[in-house]
Amino acid sequence: MVMKRLRVVYFMVANTAILLLLIQVGTHLAIRTYEDVLPRLLSPGRSDAVMQNYEHMAPNDRNDLLRATEVVRFRYAAVVGFVHQAISSRFLNIDEFGIRSNSPKSPDIASMQGAIWFLGGSTAFGYGVADSETIPAQLERVTGRPVMNLGVSSYSSSEENLLLHHYLKIGYRPSLALFLDGINEACVTNEYEREMRVLFDRAQRDYAWDVGGPVAYAYGRLSRRVKRMMGAEVDDPDSDQLTCIQDGKRNELRTLHERTLAERTALCRLYDIECQTWVQPFAGLHGRRDAFATTFLEGYAVRLRELFEHLEPNWRAAGALFLTDVLDHYNRHAFIDEVHYSADASRVIAEAIAARLVSAENR
Repeated sequence: MVMKRLRVVYFMVANTAILLLLIQVGTHLAIRTYEDVLPRLLSPGRSDAVMQNYEHMAPNDRNDLLRATEVVRFRYAAVVGFVHQAISSRFLNIDEFGIRSNSPKSPDIASMQGAIWFLGGSTAFGYGVADSETIPAQLERVTGRPVMNLGVSSYSSSEENLLLHHYLKIGYRPSLALFLDGINEACVTNEYEREMRVLFDRAQRDYAWDVGGPVAYAYGRLSRRVKRMMGAEVDDPDSDQLTCIQDGKRNELRTLHERTLAERTALCRLYDIECQTWVQPFAGLHGRRDAFATTFLEGYAVRLRELFEHLEPNWRAAGALFLTDVLDHYNRHAFIDEVHYSADASRVIAEAIAARLVSAENR
């Protein structure tokens, strides 16, 4: 009788353990399939307006570029928090320092000295275009002067200042530092804040058994998606607002942004270098923008308009140069997604910057 009961208990425990294991493994495989396989098989359709911006590339070349773009990741970097990881591919190349190439051949870090430094976020980096098609690469081609692409996705003016100070402090000097600013200005930089919180938490735990990791991860992803479908806010509440609350202190974003621009001016004076802030075209406000009728993207355009109007006085007071008009007469769709410029639109922007640089030198 006792043995029979023990067998029943044993089978119950064993079957439960097997079931939990199968759930774990099945969830893990489902996540990996969803994140690694399905996006390639079921990639979202791109509008004709967007696809026309890739008509200069063969389909296989375009797909290689977009696949490389999708796998770009960050790595930790002292002072600035994060830069891009190194990557080598046919159309997108980043060196060990996080600097993107202007051609398939990576520049030597020594090329920093005396070059034009081009800082900014993903639009400066050149998200969705090849190395030779980014704004810095095309600026280099037009001016005949070496240009270093120091753009990092998600960087705002605060991170750009930190990166500039890092290179200046260790001894490099540019002939000119250009900042392409605008759409990334926010109370916090989400990628930096979220990732660093996770890293610090993990680093301080000597040992942790991650029970149910795949299931917990899947639940988190699913719950965020459901909340987003229901219209609830799922991201950092400060990220999309113009009023910032940090460490118990409330500030308008424009106030923090004004101080950041003042810090930039002081930094450039301290190291006796010439710096120029350029305000980029905002999708939905500047340039032709076709085939973006979904609620999400239209809502994003509204947010960008509010951001631009909120910060425009700061840029004007700081003597920033505006590129917001350069795409107004561009007779085709200028973007490869909701915010990033096409290769040809990047050329137009680069040529506008070059023309104004030449005009300033001739005065």
